[in-house]
Amino acid sequence: MKKGLYSCAVMRTILTISVIYFSVFALGQGNEGNSNNSNNSNGVNSNILNYKVEEKLKKVEKEEAPAPEVNTGVFDSQLQSGRYNYEFTRKKFIRQNLGKGFTSEQQKTLDQQLENLKESAENSFEFNYLTYVNGNHDVSLFPFLEKAYKLKPYDASLFDDFIAYYEITDNATKKAEFTKKLMASNAIESGVYRYNENVLRSIDKNGILITNGYDDTYPLWVLQNEKAMRKDVKVLSLDILQNKEYRKRILKQYGLKDPGVGPENQDFIMKLLQVNPDKNIFLGYTVPKYVLKGLSINLKNTGLALKYAPKRLNEDKLKINFENELQLDYLLQNQSSSKVKQMNANYLVMLSQLYKKYKQDPKKQEYIKSIALKIGRDINKEKTVKASLGI
Repeated sequence: MKKGLYSCAVMRTILTISVIYFSVFALGQGNEGNSNNSNNSNGVNSNILNYKVEEKLKKVEKEEAPAPEVNTGVFDSQLQSGRYNYEFTRKKFIRQNLGKGFTSEQQKTLDQQLENLKESAENSFEFNYLTYVNGNHDVSLFPFLEKAYKLKPYDASLFDDFIAYYEITDNATKKAEFTKKLMASNAIESGVYRYNENVLRSIDKNGILITNGYDDTYPLWVLQNEKAMRKDVKVLSLDILQNKEYRKRILKQYGLKDPGVGPENQDFIMKLLQVNPDKNIFLGYTVPKYVLKGLSINLKNTGLALKYAPKRLNEDKLKINFENELQLDYLLQNQSSSKVKQMNANYLVMLSQLYKKYKQDPKKQEYIKSIALKIGRDINKEKTVKASLGI
């Protein structure tokens, strides 16, 4: 098959399967309360609320936020309720807007919820933490995060905010201090780490990876700092790129031309790629679907990432990575949670393509099929997976 035709066929497969899977991982990720960005074009969420799959999100969006269960006194209950309601509202707005940002009215609603919390508990952990979150990576609000940390130094929900802050302020030593704390907290499941190990294995040497979520950003930094794994890969978080000074610095540091707009603009990724056509840039699977669709003809699947390649590639990177880099045996084991099962659904894109590539190798094809069907059973989509494999 000709390369151009193959590329289109690949992306049709990606976009078809993504209707079921991509939005689950992209908008359901860990730190919902910590989407530090009032004009968040990327749907980045933080790890305050428990992960919920897409079907549950659709249902709960139509209901009022239920009161969280608490066993503490009335005052503590009010604080927890205020925090929960803020995080729930923020999550709902992100989902309604497909991660493209908040309207002015939505931001006013969030500001008002925070103001209500201030009136009752200005010195509380909840108020100080959410004030920083609501600032959307405004480094001038860092004292609020520090105060929250002094009040609850072992609250793991703070650690990613510190990692992001020290990434923005270019303090690698302090960033590593908090990636260590995050790893020690066990807040990130082992299955999430295994997934992100394969993300790193999908990237070419010295590649630049654009990420769009908590669960495909912070685990990468933990693996790089604490496991010394693929430290050559440069991670660009759309969430953190909202900070203009950081964006200007990091793009220059990575040898990238500035597209002239930020992630709050829905064309940011497309413009960034257009002005840097020869750079080694990859997109994570959590990048918004409308971006993938617009770039489909120039995206090549390499495993758990999509390489931007407007020029023809001379080698099949997906096949090479499958045979030499990716470690998939763990996917045949029982997975630890529904969150990990839903993340693993992103493997189905590459597995569907690999199954067709190995038509002449029954042993490998059977191995690929067994993994795909296991994932399908885990997410109750076995029939759909069989259809994608053509079996």
